[in-house]
Amino acid sequence: YTKSVAQDIATGVTNITTTRGAVAALKSDGSVVAWGWNSQGGSTGSVSSQLSSGVEEVYATLKAFAARKSDGTVVTWGNSELGGDSSSVTLSGVTEIWANDNAFVALQSPNNTLVSWGKSDSGGGITMPATNLHDVISTRRAFASLNNDGSVVAWGAADEGGASQGSTFTIEPTATTHSPSVAPSIAATMYPSAEPS
Repeated sequence: YTKSVAQDIATGVTNITTTRGAVAALKSDGSVVAWGWNSQGGSTGSVSSQLSSGVEEVYATLKAFAARKSDGTVVTWGNSELGGDSSSVTLSGVTEIWANDNAFVALQSPNNTLVSWGKSDSGGGITMPATNLHDVISTRRAFASLNNDGSVVAWGAADEGGASQGSTFTIEPTATTHSPSVAPSIAATMYPSAEPS
């Protein structure tokens, strides 16, 4: 990184997030400093002024970043196909973001909606209600949301735990699979970049 970046990150960094080829440092004043490969989020370019304050959390796909701000807005940069361009969706009132390798999904409040962007074959391009949401997990190219009633909605690459492109599937609980007195939980195994053997 450059001397300017070194000075910017000399103090006040509270968290670091990485893509495959770039780093984004969140500072205590709510600003973000990024460096690395420009095509993978190393340059904030045209969104740098939006990252000068108010950022609460930074998330990453393989080649893009998303910053959630205190006012509920989201700023994205990096590879546009892998989530660095969120202009195809309206993002406001965002309280949480999750990512897989190629897409992001955001929870918007108060309307309790999940909105995703990035590669559609990896779960981007879906909008669905999330009034009963407990948690969201991801594989490399799919998402699954666990609801408080024990049902699961999955989308993204079918061969990695999702549904066919542009659709979702729901697994409904049965009396033997979910007890209201036990909080639902969900876990995922993350695989390395190479296909598991």
